[in-house]
Amino acid sequence: MRTSDLFRNREKAWQNSNRIAVVSYWLRECHLDHGIRSIPPPKDLPLLPTRVIDVGPADGSEDPYLCLSAGRYGLYTCLSHCWGKNKPLSMTLENLESLVQRIDLSTLPKTFLDAVEITRGLGIRYLWIDSLCIAQGDKGDWDYESTRMGTIYEKSYLTIAATAAANSEQGCFQEGTVVKLQLACNNTSPDGDHEHNTVGFIGLEASELRNFFKAPLNRRAWTLQEITLAPRVVHFAEDQMYWKCPHGAASEDGSLDRFTISSDRFTDTNDFASRFLWWNIAEDYSRRQLSHEDDRLRALAHITKAFQQRTGYRPVVGLWQEDIHYGLLWSNVHSSPTRPGMPSWSWLSVNGLIQRPPERIRHAEADLKIVGINVSWSDKEINSLLAQASISVRGRVMPTTWDLEQGKPQILPPSVPKTNSGRRFGNHIPFDDETRFRHYSSKQSPKMISGIGSCSFDRGPDTAGKTIHCLLVSKSAAPRSVHDEARFVWSRQDISSGEEYNVLLLDHNYRRIGTGNIHYGSFTKWVQEVAEISGDSVKRIEDRIWSWLQVTLI
Repeated sequence: MRTSDLFRNREKAWQNSNRIAVVSYWLRECHLDHGIRSIPPPKDLPLLPTRVIDVGPADGSEDPYLCLSAGRYGLYTCLSHCWGKNKPLSMTLENLESLVQRIDLSTLPKTFLDAVEITRGLGIRYLWIDSLCIAQGDKGDWDYESTRMGTIYEKSYLTIAATAAANSEQGCFQEGTVVKLQLACNNTSPDGDHEHNTVGFIGLEASELRNFFKAPLNRRAWTLQEITLAPRVVHFAEDQMYWKCPHGAASEDGSLDRFTISSDRFTDTNDFASRFLWWNIAEDYSRRQLSHEDDRLRALAHITKAFQQRTGYRPVVGLWQEDIHYGLLWSNVHSSPTRPGMPSWSWLSVNGLIQRPPERIRHAEADLKIVGINVSWSDKEINSLLAQASISVRGRVMPTTWDLEQGKPQILPPSVPKTNSGRRFGNHIPFDDETRFRHYSSKQSPKMISGIGSCSFDRGPDTAGKTIHCLLVSKSAAPRSVHDEARFVWSRQDISSGEEYNVLLLDHNYRRIGTGNIHYGSFTKWVQEVAEISGDSVKRIEDRIWSWLQVTLI
């Protein structure tokens, strides 16, 4: 039976029991397709969290209560939700004893009530909700439980995501309308000899999947690790329910049939797929919000640890040592301000949307030597505030000066004779806040690209007249993509005149202020022009432009 058969005649206010039946169906299908038992044997049951809510039997004949698990094993669900401005019912050391005796259903907000109903309807006994299972206002309990939160979601049987609810009073169940109706059609070939079944969709109401990603739950930083680490998630969105498990996704209307979308969990050991996934997470995380900015690293800690365990990579404040030459070249999309206490070279320093480095430089040839990485923490590694973070490197540095010539930004290498190009690194490295990464055309040849590269500043150009250091990170090889099954494989080519130098732009303290690239062939041609005018050799000119230095990035 297809998912759509369960709700073919669904009306706007669909009964909660029918929706729970769909979730139950998805669970059964997940187990069948994964070849595992629906209920694990006792020896394979996970260890329960320190505290869980015992929701009682499915018929609701008993009130729920807060259970002190004391090392017991069992299946449990988790609730992923937005607290909202008004703090929901919470457990404190003062009311712990009464909650252990009984939780009065009338005191629970609607989202919690729905989670209890869903858990009961699925025949599961235990439910974990952060505000009721972690003692609020107790730093010791929070510090202990927060370090285990990733494991709690990772070992859960199902995570119930109140995706559309901005607070705990709005509930899981929304009165959305199924947006499409799935139809199976029997088609006959033109010659009349062959018949085949196809599936089509009839739109019933306009809806866009992008609205799902803009939902309240998907704008909160803490919830990313909850959804990413959970083995199975059911999203209660504004229009319908969505399902995700390690092998794919499904939607209530059937337009996303089960296992049609790849998962975002760290199950693929392919190196390219793993790194691609991490940057998906980084970009997603950068657009999310936190109530307490001090939680910026902590809310990413469990995803970082999970990725580390699955890949063996070594974390460096949002980057990875095994991927450092690529990772350093991320972009600040909207010139967002920076966060205090974060190293400038980490994308976590940006208070806004970031973008991964271009995929064309994924397999660039490293030109920068990493001398040492110094990261220390105020308390637990990865799961506390940074005490210090710096990267010592040795590489080629070109000191330049930021100038504004005729209203356009120019970068001028010092001590280099003026050429027919005006001695400019200028249209040579154009930057315009509104047209980032766009090259200017020369006035002489409007259809020709003018200049030897481009750059992008992390913030507006406020460094006029000041020294800017261009630190050469890598040399790019133009990638050739080959589609192999479900993944892309990139192969390197030899460095040629069509390649690029990838650089970090640093201020006089060697803090990152942007990124750029220099076209190898155009740069070489420019150096040759300088050599002809000055009478010096190309090598001497290059030595005057690039200096080998050991610097510390902060």
